[in-house]
Amino acid sequence: MNPLLQVAMQTILNRPDLRNNQIAQQFLNIVNTGDVAQGQQLAQNLCQTYGLNPQDAAQQAQNGLRNMFHM
Repeated sequence: MNPLLQVAMQTILNRPDLRNNQIAQQFLNIVNTGDVAQGQQLAQNLCQTYGLNPQDAAQQAQNGLRNMFHM
């Protein structure tokens, strides 16, 4: 499994606020099953909910990961 996904999953499992979060649980299920279509649907739903276009959301995620891992 991708190391970044492992970190994300471990973070979710270690934090009670995320462990009890429905979206975080959906993310874990998608990662564990490898369901790309379901992952794309979750991403689209989140973009619509927060009023982001997918390219901006992807860029924000990349920037956040770079900051988190000091890359």
